[in-house]
Amino acid sequence: MSVIDGTLGRLQHFYRSGPLPCPYLPGRVERKLFTRLNGGDARALNTTLSQALAGIVLVPIFAYILLLSNNSKIMRTTNSRFENFWLGCAVTGMFISNLLFFWFLIK
Repeated sequence: MSVIDGTLGRLQHFYRSGPLPCPYLPGRVERKLFTRLNGGDARALNTTLSQALAGIVLVPIFAYILLLSNNSKIMRTTNSRFENFWLGCAVTGMFISNLLFFWFLIK
């Protein structure tokens, strides 16, 4: 009995680039990981993966902004309760939208 059934299709192969100069950090190098998306649903899969990555990256950034903007040791002025409410709503909304996105993606 195989752990991988035939409904998954062909397994993807991932490739790694050679060392390239990092455009963000001078004097550092980076390597990129990539794969080729084949088939009729390649565009939809690319869109789904891009949306998932954007959501995974944005939620911690919003949370960090909320925490950083209230630290009086770093900022000259801190947020008002009104600003905290709306920043909190943005973080919560992004988190809930990511949960729903993954729920419907898995379902």
